[in-house]
Amino acid sequence: MAKKIISPFAFCAINIAAVLGLKELPIMATLGLESIFFFLFVALFFFIPFSLIVAELGSTCPSYGGIYSWVKAEYNKNLGFFAIWLYWIKNIIGYPMALSIFASIILYVISPNLATNKYLIVIIMLSAYWFCTVVNFYGIKLSKSIITWGVIIGTVIPILLIIILTIFWLMQGNQSDIKFTIHSFLPYSLSKQNLALMLSIVFGYSGIEMSAAYIKDLENPRKNYPLTIFISLFFILLMSILPTLGIAIVINKGNINFVSSFIIAISIFLNKFKLHYLIFYLATSVSLGMLTNMFTWIVGPSKSLLKSTSDGCLPKFMQKTNRYDVPTNIVIIQGIVVTCFSFVFVFSPTINESYWILINVAAILYVIIVILLILSAISARFKNKNFILQHHYQVPGGMIGLLFIGGVCMATCVLVLIFSFIPPANININNPFLYETILIALLTCFIMSPIIIRKIAK
Repeated sequence: MAKKIISPFAFCAINIAAVLGLKELPIMATLGLESIFFFLFVALFFFIPFSLIVAELGSTCPSYGGIYSWVKAEYNKNLGFFAIWLYWIKNIIGYPMALSIFASIILYVISPNLATNKYLIVIIMLSAYWFCTVVNFYGIKLSKSIITWGVIIGTVIPILLIIILTIFWLMQGNQSDIKFTIHSFLPYSLSKQNLALMLSIVFGYSGIEMSAAYIKDLENPRKNYPLTIFISLFFILLMSILPTLGIAIVINKGNINFVSSFIIAISIFLNKFKLHYLIFYLATSVSLGMLTNMFTWIVGPSKSLLKSTSDGCLPKFMQKTNRYDVPTNIVIIQGIVVTCFSFVFVFSPTINESYWILINVAAILYVIIVILLILSAISARFKNKNFILQHHYQVPGGMIGLLFIGGVCMATCVLVLIFSFIPPANININNPFLYETILIALLTCFIMSPIIIRKIAK
């Protein structure tokens, strides 16, 4: 059977689908026009370097197992398991964030006043999550066309809609809560609190490492991969910056809710243009799209973790699969963790504070994984200095090029980690000491847990 070749256009679509999302947009909207600077900064010093690095890993290291096999190939299975475990946890923490937006959209259709009711949000979050989980136990898979349409109606269409509505809003001379000046664009006062918000963009760009597994199937990767990255980045930036500004234009930064502001902003636009009757149909289609995406990704991270069982990294009780090849015990543990994190919305004083804690923890774990992958790529190049395959991709510039690009990405990661423990200025943290204590406790728990799991497995 002939090997299927992926065209550059299709590869761009994979990149955009893997990265594009709604999670970080309301957070960055609190910065107004300054958000453009931060989006561009993270794109230049994180997204581009990291994309090139994981492309080299994907083309020169074993592709099966992804992150696990990449790190394991250069170091050992313990560090490989540590990386894939953190990646699994990072994805688990991401579920409550996506589910909270999903729940808020449904509640907003019922009544706008309910969209910020944290108790109802948690009830809908857990109902949707466990429904998707139980259905996945029976090995039911959605077709590729349904998954594609889920991405389109759940992410692409609402983003394009808010961009179009924002343009018409400004063309008609309507009031804007942000000023379009050079002074507003450049962050003249680079406060520690504003720098902390970069973490949400880094987390928003997570997913590019997934497309690296397909680079061997890309047509002429040496030539086309850098091109697809820059084309993908252009559209990702466009579809991140413009919706962010759209939210900031119609909602004052002091009133931005990280969970419901996206649907509220669209509602404000539609009401202004006398299209309020569309909000029900839009919210319904977006909710179905998001539910489709959630259904697709419920089991994915757990199966990636299960691949490490061939090396004996997981205890036997976590290796159990049912007749549909679903790792039931891992998925159940995943569900319990998701349930626990969902209750963060109930116990935190505000929705914004609980949402920020989740995205902060997930982003820090992701940055640790990125650092491990950078070190793995450098190690692989040192071990194979003359290893060049005609149809594979390598970071340009030889060893110096890899060290420079890896160093830039690593420095950005370290910068983000330093400021991650500082509460952002636009998020009302009632008790900064308690916030930092909770953050450190959660990170310690997640970083130590794979070590404990390995000892149990032995």
